[in-house]
Amino acid sequence: MSRHCPLGEAFAKVRAEFLAL
Repeated sequence: MSRHCPLGEAFAKVRAEFLAL
């Protein structure tokens, strides 16, 4: 999971917002 992928970054952002709820 060291590679920088836009999909993973977007998923992390969605997960962060979900946890913020």
